[in-house]
Amino acid sequence: MDSADSNPTQQPVLTPEAILERHEHMLRHINQQLAALTQVLAQHLPSVSPPSPPPSVSPQLSAPNPSAAAPPVPPAPASTEPPERSLPAPEPFSGEFDKCGGFLTQITLQFRQLRRTYETDGAKIAFMVQLLRGQALNWAQAVLRTAPEISYEDFLTKFKSVFERGTGAEVAAHRLLNLKQGRRSMADFSVEFWTLAEETGWGQSALISTLLNNVCDELKRELMMRDVPKTMSDVITLCVKIDEHLRARRGTGNYISQRPPGRMETTSGGGALSGSHASDSMEEGEQPMELGRSRLSPEERYRRWRAGVCFYCGRRGHIAMDCPARPKDSARQ
Repeated sequence: MDSADSNPTQQPVLTPEAILERHEHMLRHINQQLAALTQVLAQHLPSVSPPSPPPSVSPQLSAPNPSAAAPPVPPAPASTEPPERSLPAPEPFSGEFDKCGGFLTQITLQFRQLRRTYETDGAKIAFMVQLLRGQALNWAQAVLRTAPEISYEDFLTKFKSVFERGTGAEVAAHRLLNLKQGRRSMADFSVEFWTLAEETGWGQSALISTLLNNVCDELKRELMMRDVPKTMSDVITLCVKIDEHLRARRGTGNYISQRPPGRMETTSGGGALSGSHASDSMEEGEQPMELGRSRLSPEERYRRWRAGVCFYCGRRGHIAMDCPARPKDSARQ
């Protein structure tokens, strides 16, 4: 080997023109090799053809066709149910028997108002337990500890068996029969009467008879001279109106006689009357029930009561205390 070729430092230095010429020569050689390789591939793979360009689309076909276009995806239908609106939270329940009915009523209204919120039994029980206090909460803890998967229906049944005492149709009927107006106003008395009447489930006739039997005696006497309406609502309305009129006439809210029961009343002849006879004597002393100057006999009073006429003048359309023929100074103040 020549010592000049083995030593790079002894090789001649190329000029820029020579370097460019050398690069051009190398590029021509590479192009020739690529052309030969392409020819060989074309001979061995005749079925392979270069991809054809996409067909040109005429302007008429380029316009979108509404009928051929895919239908748009419809949006999800909006819920037609109105939004739920919660009611005020019921008062907590501590186990009082007299408050059990009201507590359950408020709970039922909450569940009816928020159906989607309290759709499951677990949600209903959880809401109910959160409102329990004291012995009621202790009871609920014992039940859920024993039966954690209990249904709401069974939970409510157990709750009523423990705390809903003193209620029901039979208990309400007993209380209604023994309910008396006493010294209360008819408006106050009617509220309690209506409440028990709803629990009994009685018909109109039974309720009207019970009401007329339980009002105060003076209101009974006024009702004897009037036609009693056929419906319970109208009867109570009439009783309230008469009761308010009686109280206004006397100028006090308590018009019941203050005489103790059984007190003896002395007659003009020195005799004594008691009970209902004394009341009748006092009634006659307070209301003369005269026609002119003649005192009515018991038979005449009964006849006028059956006829529904005034005990004072014998005419219809008013009662004795409002009789226009009665002297003003004889009216009770």
